[in-house]
Amino acid sequence: MGDPEVSAWMLETRGGDTLITDLHIWQLGVNKFAAIISVVAHQPKSPGAYKQSLAEHEELVYVTVEVERCEMAEGAHA
Repeated sequence: MGDPEVSAWMLETRGGDTLITDLHIWQLGVNKFAAIISVVAHQPKSPGAYKQSLAEHEELVYVTVEVERCEMAEGAHA
């Protein structure tokens, strides 16, 4: 799973109001990877929904998704 694939997934995920705040990918073996992804959204999906969007990447054998609800008003900036 190279950078272009990760970037494409990030763009697809951000189609709503989801923002990826942290992303870690480790190589576990030959063409086997693990990922920990943290996302924040005003209307977040379940962790399973985010994992499902990665299902086509068979090389991701272990995925953890942490989801946080954004408490800041939509359109506001910190």
